[in-house]
Formats: sequence, C-alpha cells, structure tokens
Amino acid sequence: MIEEQAADVFQLYGYGHLFEQIRSLVKQECIFEGVDEETLESFFDHFTFEDYDYLSIKELKTYFTLFLYINQHNNNAFM
Repeated sequence: MIEEQAADVFQLYGYGHLFEQIRSLVKQECIFEGVDEETLESFFDHFTFEDYDYLSIKELKTYFTLFLYINQHNNNAFM
C-alpha cells in the first residue's frame, strides 16, 4: 500500500491526525509494504486509538505486527 492509501484509511477511521505525526516514519519503516487497504481497515476495526493524542511509530508497528501475526496464524481470524 502506498503512503496516500494509508493516509486515506487513517482519515476514514478518524486517525488522520495520528498519521500526520508519523507519516515520514511510516514510509521509512515500510510498515504497510505489501499490505492492502482491507487489511489496514480490518486492523482499525479491531484496534481503537480514540483516546490517543499521540501514537508513536513503535506502538503502531507493535500493534500492527501483532495483528498480522494473529491473523496469519488463525486463518484470517480478523478478516
């Protein structure tokens, strides 16, 4: 997924402000490389960041990696 697609999904779920804080690091860390929009949407369906004023790249990477791992090892449990 390209950066703008990720930004759009973050915005759709009301997390556009969080994405802007880590935009350059998302690209640098390649967090969403090889991931489609549906997967990121599913992530946000299961993880909420409503109370976050700030989301570090480390937190995002940890939560998203955990989500991908559980999903892969449980026959797409979140999809």
